[in-house]
Amino acid sequence: MEIISLETQIAQQYLLSEYMGIALTDDVVNLSQMTEKDLLINGICIVYIKKGKASFSISGEDCVAEAGELLVINHGLQINDMMISADMQFLSFLLSKDFVKSLTSRLQIDWLIRSEMEYFKHIKIELTEQEQNNLCLYYQLLDSKRLQSLHQQQGIDALCEAFGYEMLDVMDKRGLLDEKKTQHIGQEFGVAQHHFDQFMYLLVNSKRLERKVSWYADQLCITPKYLNIICQKVVQQNPSVLIEKELTQRAIQLLREKELSIKQIAEQLGFSNQSHFGSYMRRTTGNSPLDIRRVNK
Repeated sequence: MEIISLETQIAQQYLLSEYMGIALTDDVVNLSQMTEKDLLINGICIVYIKKGKASFSISGEDCVAEAGELLVINHGLQINDMMISADMQFLSFLLSKDFVKSLTSRLQIDWLIRSEMEYFKHIKIELTEQEQNNLCLYYQLLDSKRLQSLHQQQGIDALCEAFGYEMLDVMDKRGLLDEKKTQHIGQEFGVAQHHFDQFMYLLVNSKRLERKVSWYADQLCITPKYLNIICQKVVQQNPSVLIEKELTQRAIQLLREKELSIKQIAEQLGFSNQSHFGSYMRRTTGNSPLDIRRVNK
């Protein structure tokens, strides 16, 4: 799975400014290459389909987007099985989570709606012709600000705020900012299970296992306390226990494979020294690393 965020090499080439958490692209070639991959969105992705059609799965839910439609995809979601038509044309805005928080604060969105908006899954909106023209105009104006100028940053800030108000109007016209509706967005899409699935994916698939709960919480754009609540709700265990289990399983597997020395395994798993690794394994398995390796001779 490939993580799509402003920190990735793909997004870096489309950054609007080195100071901003926003990237713009209409690059169909890159999109075509990504159809062969499973993607994990780290940020807010806004996509307007100008022409053609796209089908894909968003965290297990099938979705089809056609010309004239706008997709807003929330952070932490998986996109799988993407297919696009040969005549596909689109405009895409990728916003970092910090940029979105800053923008919604500047737009003075009601705090309840702002907090509940963090938990929607995705939104698909059929745009009017005027709304499509407005969105294309904002894209062109923002794209024109790539060149360095004396007031580049101020110009980008002003345009982003105007674009933000435009998106709020689009959503408000369709009742998507109704306070009663936003209060139930989280429950509607099974937020706890969704975030737990994302946590476990990161845990199991990371090459170098991160041992801090705060790292996983940051990737999911939630607090460590909330991640703990989610894990307790779904599996009745805290994330530290789940991380420890995964770490222990990896250690046992590496010891059984015998390709690395015990010292190398300790270093690969992030232990400060071999002694610390030995103490950890005796505490979690009742056996020393050497004992585990001997049993599998």
